[in-house]
Amino acid sequence: MNETSDTNLRSHLATIEAIVQDGLSFNHFQKSGMKIFLSVIKYGYQGPHRKTVRKRLGILYQQRRAFIKNQLSSVLHISLTTDVWKSPYDEFFICLTCHFLTSSYANESFILSFRRFDDKHIGQKFRSFINNELKKMNLKLKVSSITTDGGSDIKSATLGTTFGMRLLRAAHNLNLVVKNALWLFNKTKSKKFKSSSNTTHTKQSDSDDDDDDEAISVADNEEVHEDVSDDGYDSDISDQNDISKDDSTSYILSDENASDISDDDEVEDDDEDLLPLNGSKQRQNNEETIIGITANPSDLSSIVYNLLQHVRRLIKFIRKSSVLDRYIRNQIRLKNIEIIRSAHEQSLKPVKLNNAVLDFRIRWNTTYIMISRFIALSSIITDITVLPSIEIGLKKSQYEKLQQLSFSRLDWSILAALKNVSFPFYRATILLSGSKYPTLSIAYLVSTGLKNFLTKSKDDQPLEDALKKLLLAKFSYYFEQEISWEQKRATFIAAFFDPTSYRYLTDEDISEAERILSAEFDATQLFDRLQIDTSVTTTMSMSTSTPLGHQRTQNSTTPQEKSTLDEFFRICEMPSAPNVTTNSIKKQLSFKEELCHYMSTVGSSSKFSDYWCQLEMLLPRLSQFVKKYNCIPATSVPSESAFSIAGYLQRKARSSLSSTALGYSMILSE
Repeated sequence: MNETSDTNLRSHLATIEAIVQDGLSFNHFQKSGMKIFLSVIKYGYQGPHRKTVRKRLGILYQQRRAFIKNQLSSVLHISLTTDVWKSPYDEFFICLTCHFLTSSYANESFILSFRRFDDKHIGQKFRSFINNELKKMNLKLKVSSITTDGGSDIKSATLGTTFGMRLLRAAHNLNLVVKNALWLFNKTKSKKFKSSSNTTHTKQSDSDDDDDDEAISVADNEEVHEDVSDDGYDSDISDQNDISKDDSTSYILSDENASDISDDDEVEDDDEDLLPLNGSKQRQNNEETIIGITANPSDLSSIVYNLLQHVRRLIKFIRKSSVLDRYIRNQIRLKNIEIIRSAHEQSLKPVKLNNAVLDFRIRWNTTYIMISRFIALSSIITDITVLPSIEIGLKKSQYEKLQQLSFSRLDWSILAALKNVSFPFYRATILLSGSKYPTLSIAYLVSTGLKNFLTKSKDDQPLEDALKKLLLAKFSYYFEQEISWEQKRATFIAAFFDPTSYRYLTDEDISEAERILSAEFDATQLFDRLQIDTSVTTTMSMSTSTPLGHQRTQNSTTPQEKSTLDEFFRICEMPSAPNVTTNSIKKQLSFKEELCHYMSTVGSSSKFSDYWCQLEMLLPRLSQFVKKYNCIPATSVPSESAFSIAGYLQRKARSSLSSTALGYSMILSE
């Protein structure tokens, strides 16, 4: 063995020893920060004392703040997101992020502040805090909007127009639609109230005023996963998780990390709310017809609620029995072997079966994953509950309990219908959860697609149609009644100016957008107010000497962007987007001519940033609209991602980390 290989061996052994002794992740020394450290470290270096680290954090924090302030000094329009989080140590934190478009029209964001508060219910303090942060960073006059949840404290803090338009998080609203329409976790009650027209309406008594995220630690539910297995085949719903490869979407739980949900996060077993699940009652349920079930919406919601509780009870029962759990895991292993063999014979990629998982309240999509996996294991579930084998090795009482937890054909039909109608919402949630692409424009398409899906009925699918009606009622409430006119308008404009989403707009949509933009431009004299330099016009005239239609970057749209939305629209039974032809122009344009030119050149081959970088000089007025509206996020993903990381930092042998040091770490972690 030569000297180099001997040194490498000793280094590897020392690394493994450090991982074992300090409880580090297996890929700890492959992380970006550690790689930088290893590239500069010298032999014998002992590392800094914790007091040195704490002192240095403050200096680095001030440097980072100065850098952010300098970066934002040349930005005309920013949008904010804010959210509140309760840490595992019962401390309340507020996170404030800002979003903007760079000179190359790329979506960029910064965490402006991450601060602890003594009490959650202090809306006025939150308001003062946000105001002070904006003043410190010289951003008061640049704020176009703020995206929040429906929590009462945040509502109070963001009242009025101090922070521009107030937008409700689209992904949060999707969460409320599905949870409250289908009674995933609670039985929803309705209250009667009088409107101004003396008409009695039903008001939803849903928990949208106080976001669940505030009461439950995000970090407790979503760990930063370090060890990912690549075993050469897909999970049973892995084809549904490929929408966004953006690492900023980690707060949306996917099928790959669903198995890591801790027992503390799972839905409680509310036995007192369950219908009796004895054999005679089960047989009685089996005799009910689907027509009878779908006749009364509230009855259907109650059936869904009890059925999901039934699923959770069985999964918990399996988990509590090591013998049964081991038996099922072995059955899954055997089925996966057969799946691989069969797929190999047909030259297909095998679709892996996974273990059953439990969902948790603050993420409805975990319920979708639970249902999807449970259905995939239906043959195994039926075997162990209808006629459980003696080979399992259970006690007599356990066999009896399993038989009580069996599922009828009707139960499986309802679960299948539930999975089918919630699938578009699952895809929509992932679509809205990126931070490196314009999400407000996507929100318009998501809303349009979901409404189309919910209004399409099928004579041969009465269960699905009935579930769609339940979802449509809540969808109309959260996406039409609860959304302000300003948010609808901003979402519409953002969709119009994003080439990726523009191609999905109808002719009526385009005409309406043209009317809205022309009215805003005329009313506010946007050209003068935005102070477009005359040199831009001069450069614009020079830049039109060559037909712009021939200057476009070829293949600028990533296949991911087009296929993702195409697939979503296919799921929602929407027609595919048509290709748009491209025209060229050689003269200075008025505002309306800019609109016309945009509509004639925003072909399907254009990526958002590429298109606007290329045509910014020709369309200076429209580009200002773009910078104002298309930096607005539809969700507060950056804040929630920050909370996940913060919880991770607090748990990983750093429980003594002060709130100040945690805040500094969050600003510096970007």
